[in-house]
Amino acid sequence: MTAAHEFHHAIQMGNYILRYSDTFFHELTSTSMEEFVFPEINDYLGYLSEYFDEPWLSLSKYSGYNLATWNLMLSERFGTEIIRRQWELMPRQRAVRAIYNTLSQEGSSAVNEFNTFGIWNYFTNYRAVAGSYFKDAERFPAIKNTMKSGLMGSSATISVASHPVANNQITISNTQPGFNDTIVTIVTDFSVEEWESSPDKWLNYRYEFFNYNADGSSPLAGNYHDKFTGNASWRSATSVIINNILVKRGEVRGGDDDFPRPSPFVYGKTAEDVIYFPFKFLKDLTAGLYIYNSSGNLVYNGTEVPHGVLRDRIKWPVRDNNGGRLDSGVYIFYIKSESDQKTGKITIIN
Repeated sequence: MTAAHEFHHAIQMGNYILRYSDTFFHELTSTSMEEFVFPEINDYLGYLSEYFDEPWLSLSKYSGYNLATWNLMLSERFGTEIIRRQWELMPRQRAVRAIYNTLSQEGSSAVNEFNTFGIWNYFTNYRAVAGSYFKDAERFPAIKNTMKSGLMGSSATISVASHPVANNQITISNTQPGFNDTIVTIVTDFSVEEWESSPDKWLNYRYEFFNYNADGSSPLAGNYHDKFTGNASWRSATSVIINNILVKRGEVRGGDDDFPRPSPFVYGKTAEDVIYFPFKFLKDLTAGLYIYNSSGNLVYNGTEVPHGVLRDRIKWPVRDNNGGRLDSGVYIFYIKSESDQKTGKITIIN
């Protein structure tokens, strides 16, 4: 176990870089390597309380020993190859920027994946769901709240100061007559530019929760609505868990996360030849995907299922109906489910 940890430090310094300002990334990678090499030991569990007791700090403010779970989640979702590619970027880029860029290459985004990390961390200890999220989740600590509030009348308002590249967990309880609800909102910031400027700076936002359809609010479930306001330049995402049930959110502000990724698509550039289409499945179990070439000919059609914990995208191997590669060019995609539809363009380079 120690050999795996220290050997990877030797790889980091000998093959890539030693950067003291990114010590957290050095340590989280080496600690996760212990689990990859010796999965039966689970020594990383002994470090988790440092993060689970204060999960609202900037990612780089931790020692890194307590963040091995970040790489464990990434390996489950994208394979361990993504970790190697992050280290290949490290000599030229800071750690958070390397994370940001490699997740974009995978057709996802750092803000959505870090928000997903917040969800996985919530479903631990007594909230663990058998067969979902972390495999040893029942042995983890329970994550702490950033802030708690009760529903006062018909609304609750919480002001929060957050570091860049951080998760904040806000819990609101509704114990008014006829209700016994617990609403947990995970608010994620992944403003990499703000972090590079200073991971110690404070970013302010306001979270408003309503039991009616207030102006500018978004529906959650039943009569519940909410509204998130803050600096419009942030890269932020929110997820909501009501009575331990994840409510579809996947809301992203900033960046180009509403478009297919990667764009343009180049065969052989990433570990998998796939395109991810953002699509809100809501209650739908499947959606039809149709790909047309510039002449209007249908080159692919299939019934797709939601991909990812948040059910907010389609993963498509870039092949035609015969399993062959597509020619270089611009293609039209059309996605349709019972409750939603979406169309747009993708560029493919063969």
